[in-house]
Amino acid sequence: MLHAGEVLFAATQSGANEVILIGDINQIPFINRTMNIETKYHNITEIATIEKTLNTTYRCTKSTTAILSKHYKQGMKTTNNVENELEIQHFSDLESLKLNPGQNKYKFLVFKQSEKRELNKLGLKASTIH
Repeated sequence: MLHAGEVLFAATQSGANEVILIGDINQIPFINRTMNIETKYHNITEIATIEKTLNTTYRCTKSTTAILSKHYKQGMKTTNNVENELEIQHFSDLESLKLNPGQNKYKFLVFKQSEKRELNKLGLKASTIH
């Protein structure tokens, strides 16, 4: 989640004639958390050319890959054979979250630190995904 300008700065400082970047353009992008300051060159796809697309994951499970694949123009494949390991539950607040006995064996993925803290207070394992 580096600002693309930081990557550009490092490339310039290194004196490199060519820089090869490998990453996922669908990952959570840089978020400017400094109010009243406009950032330039924050989107790497605006300053770099995509020459080759890699669409095979070695870590994501079959279930996860099936869900994520539709978000990629070229689709997504996996070499991981694990499947049927996840359950997706959309909720708007903790009160609407359906908790079952033994739920603490699951890992909850949330966007905000405050959501993580609230779930942790309930004895649930949670991580932020950014």
